[in-house]
Amino acid sequence: MSVVPPAQRRAAAITSALVVAALVLAVVAISLPNGGRASAREATFAFTSNREGSVDLYVTSSPGTLPRRLTHDQAVDGDPTWAPDGSQMVFASERDGNLDLFLIGAGGGATERLTDHPAADLHPAWSPDGRKLAFTSERYNDFVPDYDGNAEIVVLDLDTRSITRITHHPADDAFPAWSPDGQELVFASQRGGSFNLYIVSVGGGDRRQITHNTGTSWQAAWAPDGSRIAFAYVPSGFALRDVAWISLVDPDGTNLVRVTEEFRGDFDPSWSPDSSRLVFVSTRDGSRQLYTMSVTGRAVEWVDAGQGNASDPVWQP
Repeated sequence: MSVVPPAQRRAAAITSALVVAALVLAVVAISLPNGGRASAREATFAFTSNREGSVDLYVTSSPGTLPRRLTHDQAVDGDPTWAPDGSQMVFASERDGNLDLFLIGAGGGATERLTDHPAADLHPAWSPDGRKLAFTSERYNDFVPDYDGNAEIVVLDLDTRSITRITHHPADDAFPAWSPDGQELVFASQRGGSFNLYIVSVGGGDRRQITHNTGTSWQAAWAPDGSRIAFAYVPSGFALRDVAWISLVDPDGTNLVRVTEEFRGDFDPSWSPDSSRLVFVSTRDGSRQLYTMSVTGRAVEWVDAGQGNASDPVWQP
C-alpha cells in the first residue's frame, strides 16, 4: 500500500486547515498560568499536549493530580474520543506516516489500529451506543481528479469494521458529532463557501443547515441532554488560535448565543456529562490551556494540564 506523504497532504487546503487546527501543537515549554482563576472542580479529561516534546494523549483529573501520559510516540497523536462507558478512547495518529484511527484503554497500554488507508482519517466521534465511530476521511476523490481526497463524513461499524459514507459533496465536510439518540450527526461543511454547521440523519434523508455565518463555524459538540450544540467560531480574516469564541445554538438553528467574550482564541469545546458545563481550549493567558465554564460563559475555572500547549479536550462520560 502506497502512503501519501504528510507534506503532500498538508499542501491541500483542507488538511492544512483541519489537521493543523485539530492536532499540531507548537513545541514550546511554558510556565503554568492560571490568571488568578479558580482551579476546576473534580472531573476527568483526556487531551492532547506537547508537554514532553512530542504531541501525545494525556488524562488529568482536576484538581490536585498531575496529567498522566497515555501515548508515547514521536508522531502526532490527537483527537481523542471516549467510549460511552469511559473505559477506552479512539484517537488519530500519524505514527505510520499518515493519519489513521487507533484504540487505547483509558489507562494507556497497547493500541489497536482501526483504520488503514493512505489518505487521512481523523476527528473520530464515538456513538452513544458504543457500536460505531463517525469520523472525517479524505479517502474519497469522486469530484476532484488527481487529488488524494476531499474530506467527507463516514461511519465505522466497530463490530463488522464496515465503513458507510454519510456525506457526498465536492466541498469539505469535517468534525462530526453525534446526537444523544445516535440518529443524527452534526458536522462542519464548506459547501456554502465558508464552514458552517449542518445536521444529517445517519440513516440517510434530509440535511439541514443550522448556522449561516461568513466566518468559520466548526468543532461542534452536541450536549448529552440534546438541548444545545456548542461550537467554535472564527471570524473572517482571523486564524483559529488568534481570534475564536465558543457559541451555542439549538439543533433547529435557533437561539444562537455567543458565550465567550475575550478577544483571544477559545475553541475545542466538549460537554460535561450533565450538560451544565463545557471544557475548552483558550489562549486568554498567553498559551493554549484548558478551562471549564458554565453554559453562560461564567464560573470559568482553569484545568491543570501541565506544561506545554494543550488541545482537543474531551470530558470523560
